[in-house]
Amino acid sequence: MVPPGGFSVDAVLAGALEQFVASGRGEGLCPLLCHPDGTPLGPGSRMVNPQLGAVLQRAARAPEEDDQFWDALLRPLARDLPTLAGKSLFTTPPDALPSLQPALSLPLRQGSLFTTPEPVTGAPLLNMLSRLGEAGPDAEPCPRVLEAAQFAYASAPSAAPVGSFLAAMDSGGSVLLLSSSLNSSFGSGLLSPATGLVLSDFEGEAATHSWTCPVLLCCGPEEDVLGVVATAGPAGSLAMAQTLLSHLLLQQPAQDAVARDVDHPAGQALLLVTSRAEHVRTAAVPSHCCPSEGY
Repeated sequence: MVPPGGFSVDAVLAGALEQFVASGRGEGLCPLLCHPDGTPLGPGSRMVNPQLGAVLQRAARAPEEDDQFWDALLRPLARDLPTLAGKSLFTTPPDALPSLQPALSLPLRQGSLFTTPEPVTGAPLLNMLSRLGEAGPDAEPCPRVLEAAQFAYASAPSAAPVGSFLAAMDSGGSVLLLSSSLNSSFGSGLLSPATGLVLSDFEGEAATHSWTCPVLLCCGPEEDVLGVVATAGPAGSLAMAQTLLSHLLLQQPAQDAVARDVDHPAGQALLLVTSRAEHVRTAAVPSHCCPSEGY
């Protein structure tokens, strides 16, 4: 559940807020991310987002096929759109209702893998997993995976410490994975007052935000669930692919798959959550990246 006490603003978030306010684009982030005088929250300040907490709790309790789900998640966002009309982010009529898009999926021996569709595309990640998994479980994928990873990390631009993620899971396998960013190429600086959601602008090149593709794996007769999220630029999708290959093909424990001895770009964080036999476990790198506090 979402803790009512909020969380402490760290230096990265504080820096992103300061940049937005200094550039004159931070108006849409107040009052949630600002002090009463309009100045942005600084390091150590407490941020509380009761709107987001309430929306997520209502959505979690509402069946997806039921109108309650729409009322909890999408209709509050739709009510905010007229107040945000005229911003460059919006090219649709202000009375349009947001829609849910079907997930991309990839069948594997171990189960079914799901990730986000366009414009937040997980297609490169699924293509990577599909190609590297074609050799089968008896092949030796490690050299090719490591070689591809080292080449990609060496050729990728330096990753800025951008983005954040939230993962919530219960013992029944219900899971919520969120990715968002203020100071990335798709940070809009717009906030939905009714929902507490920071909106993103994904009109740009898909490759620049491919890291915002949370991955969900459902497998086994007991419907075990595994979720992976990452930050820090396009290399994030490759890091998630490596983690899944290490865990599924090489059968490494989740903790070892996340903390494998492969170079990570500066500022990158990766979190893996699992629900198996009514037990929830988490593994993260670096270990301090994922406090148990929330919105």
